[in-house]
Amino acid sequence: MPVWETLPLKEKYARMARQGHGFITGLPIRIIKPDQKEGVLINVKKDGKEIGEIVFFGNICAKEYLKDDEATRKLFDGGALHSGDLAVWHEDGSAQILDRAKDIIISGMQLSFFLLLFAPR
Repeated sequence: MPVWETLPLKEKYARMARQGHGFITGLPIRIIKPDQKEGVLINVKKDGKEIGEIVFFGNICAKEYLKDDEATRKLFDGGALHSGDLAVWHEDGSAQILDRAKDIIISGMQLSFFLLLFAPR
């Protein structure tokens, strides 16, 4: 973003390391609170601290799992595609991915992923 050119280098590069800069064809991502009722999507605060799961919408999403209705229902709970990526949401709309929910459950490892995802600017 052009305004980043005015930031001190350390802050500029920290922002450049974030994910979540949008596609024209995709709707903005959301980062939702974990453990909500089925079908409920409540956003985390855009404070860079509260951790939630990235979900996204639009024509960039899979349509369904082939011949697996139950997996499709879980993937699209609440009408959003659940990525399984855990992240914080910053005030500027960028996402900072911290881990994968599945990796924590299976192995307890702290794995970081540098994925390009979709967020409002």
